[in-house]
Amino acid sequence: MSRTEAQVLEAIDRIAREVIAPAAEQVDRQGAFPRVAIDALGQAGLLGLTVDPAVGGLGHGPRVAALVVERIARDCGSTAMIVCMHYSATAVLEKHAAESVRREVAAGGTCRRSPSRRSARAACSGRLCRPRRRPLRGSG
Repeated sequence: MSRTEAQVLEAIDRIAREVIAPAAEQVDRQGAFPRVAIDALGQAGLLGLTVDPAVGGLGHGPRVAALVVERIARDCGSTAMIVCMHYSATAVLEKHAAESVRREVAAGGTCRRSPSRRSARAACSGRLCRPRRRPLRGSG
């Protein structure tokens, strides 16, 4: 059963007030993954916000996803960034993943193969993530 935009925004407002906001300072201070917030979003069906209803998602587009991220960001930028990245990955999965994966995301799952902090740091030690010593052409 799909929820209307108003119902989605009501749900995210409640989760933001009751779950995300109270943990925001600790999440930022400790650099912790906001597991409780992500679990609450999954249980509410909001991790499947942009997944096709045919596989169990809510079927909303990027505009509603942006509203959800914006609401989360009012209380916790870290959680908002994680949710934004989840919705970005979900867009790719919607186009290319097997139906079973899409059903898992719609049911509140997240990507289990996301990079660890160590592998993310290693990836950013490469040439593309290094600061440039001279300005790009045309940048003044």
